[in-house]
Amino acid sequence: MMIVTGATSFIGSCLIGKLNAENFNYLIAVDDFNNEESQKNLADKTLQATVAWPHFFDWLEQHYFEVEFLFHCLEPQKITDNQSIIPYHESNSVSHRIWDKCVEYQIPLIFTLPLNASSSTITAVHPSFEPWALQQPRAPFFWAGLQVPEVYGPNEYYLNHKASSVFRIFQQIKTNKEPLLNHSQHTTQTHDLLYVKDLLAVAYRLVRERMHSGIYTLRAVHEYTPSDILQAIQAALHDSYATDHLKGAAVALPSSLHPASSADLSACLTSLSEGVRDYVQGYLLADSYY
Repeated sequence: MMIVTGATSFIGSCLIGKLNAENFNYLIAVDDFNNEESQKNLADKTLQATVAWPHFFDWLEQHYFEVEFLFHCLEPQKITDNQSIIPYHESNSVSHRIWDKCVEYQIPLIFTLPLNASSSTITAVHPSFEPWALQQPRAPFFWAGLQVPEVYGPNEYYLNHKASSVFRIFQQIKTNKEPLLNHSQHTTQTHDLLYVKDLLAVAYRLVRERMHSGIYTLRAVHEYTPSDILQAIQAALHDSYATDHLKGAAVALPSSLHPASSADLSACLTSLSEGVRDYVQGYLLADSYY
């Protein structure tokens, strides 16, 4: 049995899709289940059960001996009037409690951490969580924290204006035929982008190997402007290929404890050109889910 928290979210639902594709179907989905749009992400997924957040720790106490792995999926949240909106299940106290339970029950743990907060978003956990984890005297027998930049890919539809820059620019093209880049004050703003399937590939690799615990940072070799993203989308729409500078693959940088694993994990990752092409042609044009 494997548990995925934040199951209806962009990253959480894609992770469930990946596990299903790898024939892991005994899955427990944990979330609030109060957003009709995000719940569409779980359509056609194979699950053993769903557990609402208020009941999760009681449920875990009764079923921990069946759990083989726990994925704690955290995503950035929008700031409104300079006040951070952090759902209960994404607060540090709950993340700490999940860590402690994984220690107590010896459950392997993988969690995602936003790499940076932009001016319009805030990390889903407070910045203190990463050093907190590294300083703990006790840890799950295997654990990995995946620090991720701006993630794009299928199942982010419900996020609308909080979705990735790739999704937003595609929607501008779909609505206006031409994106309004020249009228944006963020035309020269750069984006460190990661395709969600790259995150899934790294997570699944760590599930299989369970060798090197620590914090892993996943990020692109290059940062991209909206014009770069537009070019990659247009190339995908016209079934052509973007210029060479959009083809640099992303890299995975492991914790300083285990630098040897960097090359192997980097082999899992794709370029912006390849990722956008798969996203546009495989999902956005058909409004399909992963």
